[in-house]
Amino acid sequence: MVTQEGTVIVLPSEQQVVAATMGRPLVRGAVLSHGLMHALRPESRDRIRGIVRREFRRRRKIRRRAARAAARSAPVSGDDATSWLATGTETSTRTPTQEGTP
Repeated sequence: MVTQEGTVIVLPSEQQVVAATMGRPLVRGAVLSHGLMHALRPESRDRIRGIVRREFRRRRKIRRRAARAAARSAPVSGDDATSWLATGTETSTRTPTQEGTP
């Protein structure tokens, strides 16, 4: 940029401005304290807690869908398809008088 007097002015880039500003310890402390105060406000905590909760539920939902899809796509052979039905539901073929004998 050139002024009417003929002097050239070079505007600093955004990166240069940030680097110069953040190089000062007082500014760094002010930025840190402002960020901490903002993060510790009840509104911010509640908002962050809600975001984390929604993300947790979304990921859990995705895991459940993947598990169901994997279970549906698992190959099942002939006898194995119904063997789980009888597990734990078998009744004893012994009569009550035979229960005590091996």
